[in-house]
Amino acid sequence: MVVSRSVSLLCASQCLRTGAVRQRGAPRREAGPAPALPGLPEGVEAVRRGPYPFLLNHGRTPAAVPLPSPRTDLLTGRTHHTGVRLDRFAVMVLAPPESAI
Repeated sequence: MVVSRSVSLLCASQCLRTGAVRQRGAPRREAGPAPALPGLPEGVEAVRRGPYPFLLNHGRTPAAVPLPSPRTDLLTGRTHHTGVRLDRFAVMVLAPPESAI
């Protein structure tokens, strides 16, 4: 019992030290939630509030953001099929994909 507790503490401390989580048979990945949208350009942040991804361009230049599926910008009502262009310091709120509704 003491040995298993020591092993558990050792494993937990290794996960905290390396910042990685590994499930049995799964590849190693960084700890934390999955990104709201993958493949973001530098200066662009994506955060999820409920099912809605918010895109924020913190950069001084416009940025092209690829989209994995067609999404509608909830602020303008415009549908984007393959990607969006975010002006400098712009914000966009996207509708969830059709499959998530």
